[in-house]
Parts: sequence; structure tokens; C-alpha cells
Amino acid sequence: MLSADWKAILDKCSKTVHSIKGIGKGLITFIKEYDNTGSVKEYEELKSKSPEGILDLLSVRGLGAKKVRTLFDKLNITGLEELENACLHGQISELQGFGKRTEDAYLGEINRIKKARGFILLHKATQKAGELKTLVSGYESSIKTEIVGDLRRNCEIIPRIELLCLVKNTGNFNTEIESDFKIEINKQNNFQEISLIDTSYPCKIVIFSTDNNGVFTDLLIQKTGSIEFIDRISWKTGQNFKKEEEFFKNAGLPYINPEMREKEYFDAPELLRKNSNLSEDKIISLLHFHTNYSDGLNSLEEMVSAAADRGFNYFAVCDHSKTAFYANGLTEERVLKQRKEIERINKNSGDRRLFQGIESDILKDDFLKNFDFLVASIHSNFSLSEDEMTVRIIKALENPYVDVLGHPTGRLLLSRDPYKVDIKKIIDACIKNNVVIEINSNPYRLDLDWRLLYYARDHGALFAINADAHSIEDIDYTKYGIRIAKKAGVQCEEVINYWDINKFKKFLNRKVKRVLN
Repeated sequence: MLSADWKAILDKCSKTVHSIKGIGKGLITFIKEYDNTGSVKEYEELKSKSPEGILDLLSVRGLGAKKVRTLFDKLNITGLEELENACLHGQISELQGFGKRTEDAYLGEINRIKKARGFILLHKATQKAGELKTLVSGYESSIKTEIVGDLRRNCEIIPRIELLCLVKNTGNFNTEIESDFKIEINKQNNFQEISLIDTSYPCKIVIFSTDNNGVFTDLLIQKTGSIEFIDRISWKTGQNFKKEEEFFKNAGLPYINPEMREKEYFDAPELLRKNSNLSEDKIISLLHFHTNYSDGLNSLEEMVSAAADRGFNYFAVCDHSKTAFYANGLTEERVLKQRKEIERINKNSGDRRLFQGIESDILKDDFLKNFDFLVASIHSNFSLSEDEMTVRIIKALENPYVDVLGHPTGRLLLSRDPYKVDIKKIIDACIKNNVVIEINSNPYRLDLDWRLLYYARDHGALFAINADAHSIEDIDYTKYGIRIAKKAGVQCEEVINYWDINKFKKFLNRKVKRVLN
């Protein structure tokens, strides 16, 4: 079934076919067919006539349909392995319109795709694991179930979903789960590992039928922490600990939240090892979101209303600047039009306050002084050298109107590597220029990487946890940024979204004088 975002698109399209650029009658028909049947007949027919593996080539960045056709016609390439082999033997660079750089780029893309295979993004794993936990917990043989592994640590990408189950009887549990899944069983000394077969995601369930000597707590800790983390702990089994807190106390350690149980915890300065006090119910500002003024799906009023319903108290809309023509960036005239709407919304918002921000591509622009809040981001020229990119970003950070560096490394998880940049120099420049570092909460980004947050915290950086929402649904991405920040122990006072509005206003005027109502 379609997401709420696509449902909204269909609703708009039903009113007028051309209401959304690029979506016409033909595409609407296909979308509706997919929603009703789960497939598109014409697509399936074309797919059945295509060589197996040919569609995988389209996942290679820089390979479009025309180039795929050329590779098929000239070299009979129908899949990634054949493309890789052709690149390694220099056959691609010999084709007209390709070249050595293109060949090397394809090899890099193939390597990225290989690494990404089998991994699940955090938000998708969270959903799938929740559904599985609910199902398994409902079995007659189940006593208690916990999510463990990388997902319990809130890692940004998950190699497999893992559950730990205490059951009344392993045989009965096996019978129940076999009614829902095809399984493989690996028997250990005092527990079983059950792998689910032919699912859309890799999954393993550890089950056992008695909890003597605190087996559940032992396994919960062992199956949660990374291998490196567990190796650093004085590990003793059979201590009959009923709670994890008891285990850590016995090991001579403070209780460590599950998300922090990584090797980086022990590598970090002791002052930075305190458990984070961030929570979803404490965050009070939504500071980077988009509307249909640029490339967002919903109106400004819809986004503010939805954010208020979720408990946010003040907001900063940050539609794209005019240089982002691909995202319908705002011209000066449309900025002024939006400002009038913001003034109207603020008059009717009581104690809540909407600020006018902008997500600006990194450039000089005297018009920036007209905004309350500015997120500087890179959306183009990703192929610059490390030195060129580093200089480019630092120059932007020196602009006194810049408040936040958005998605600092430009990565798209499982899809695009970070651009080449000396990120520690960038962090240092943010601190020097009193610019906040964004922890972009979009689960396809989760950028800045949590491992770098320790360095940034140690040097005095401030952060903004921003959903970068392009729809009402996206506002809920905020929770993933919070989870990532908690992996590095980030505290409320370090995140501007947790500040009250008076402190936030003071922050906005720290370098330039802005007229704030």
C-alpha cells in the first residue's frame, strides 16, 4: 500500500491532473494501479522481457537507461558482475562516451552496492522489528521478548533484526513460529538460534525456555553490545542478575544505555561518557523543514499545525534558496510572499512562534540578512577535491548570517558516500565561527555521523537535531536524530532545539542584529 505522502499526491492529482509537476494522467494511472494491486501490469510485462539483472545496473549512479542499453548492445552486459568484470578489463573505457574516469566511478559504485546489500536502514528496521516483536509476543509459548543487536543500539544501518525470547517451551514456540515463517534452527548449549528464511529482511531470534542463573539478563547484555564493547567488560555468566543495572554495578561500571554500548564509549573522554538526557518529549523546536513553497509536500500552515500537535513550541521554516532551482527554490519575491503568511500565522498562534529561515546553498547573498535563521548546505558539486570542499564550506561558515551547517557530509546511507572533506577542520570551523552542527534526522542521512559527535562535543560544539521534513510524516523523523545523538551521549544543553525561545532568540543575535518580533 502507498504511504501517506503518496496518498496526498493522489488526492491533489484527483483535483487537477497537472497540480504536481511531472505527474500526468499516465503516471497517476500507474500509481493507482500499484495502490490497488501491489504491482503495475505494464511494468511487470517489460520486466519479464528484460534480461535478469539488467535493472540492477540502474542502481549504479551515473548509469541511465541509454547507457545501460549501450552496455547491453556493445558488450552484452546484463548485470553488476558483468559490468565489474568489464571495468576491471578496461572494456568500458574503450567505449565511446564513457572513458577511464567513468570506468573507475562504476567500480566505486559497484563496491558501494556490494557493501550495502543485506543492510536495513534504522527506520525500516525499527518498523519491521516492532511488527515481529508484537507477533512473537502474542504466541502462547512466549514469556518475554526484547529487541537486541545493532537495532537496540540504534545503529544507523542494521545488518539483521535480532530478538531475544524467553519461552515456556522451545518445541511449542518452534511450532508456532513455523506457522508464520520458514525457519532454520541452530541449537546451542542452553538456547536456540532461529533464522527466518525468505523474508524481506534478515532476522535471527534467540530463544530459551528457562531463566535460571539470570540467563535472560546475561544474553540481553551479550546480544546488545558490540563485540568490541563486550570484550572490554569483565564478563561473568551465571551471576543471577535480574536487571542490567545490577550487572554493570557488579562490573564496576555505571549503567550504560544500550545505544552507547560501542567501542567508542571507552575511547571517549570520561566526561563525555554520561548517558544522554535527550528525549522525544523534551524537544521543543522544529528548526529545519520545507513546505510547498519549495520542494515540500504540505503547506506552511499544515506543517506548523502538525508540529504543534506533536508538542513543538516554536518553528523555523527553511525552504530552499533560489539557487536550488531543482527544488523550486524561493526567489526574493516569493520570500516576501512567505513572510506575509508567516506574519499572519504568528498573529493567530498564541505563545507559539514561527521564524522565517532559509536553507541556502553555499554562496554569497546580501539578501540573507532578511532571514531570521539560516541553514547552509551543500547540494551540488560533490566531486570537488577534499581541499576544495573543505575551503568551500569553511568560507561559508565565516558568513555571519549562517546559523547551522546542514547535513555536513552529504551522505545518503546505503546510497551515496560522504563527499571528500576534512570533517574535523569543518567541525573546528563551526566552533570558531559559532555555527551549530546539524544532526540531520532523515533516516537516509543521519548526518553528522555519531562517531564524530564525540570529537565535536569534546571541542565545544553545539548541535541542532533537525528532521529536514518535506512532509507532515517527515516531522516524525526527529526521533531518529535524537537516537543517533544519544549514541554519543549528547546532552540537552548542547542542542538548540531543547532551548527555550528566549535563549534561542539570543542565539540568533549572537553575531548579527536581527529584527525578531
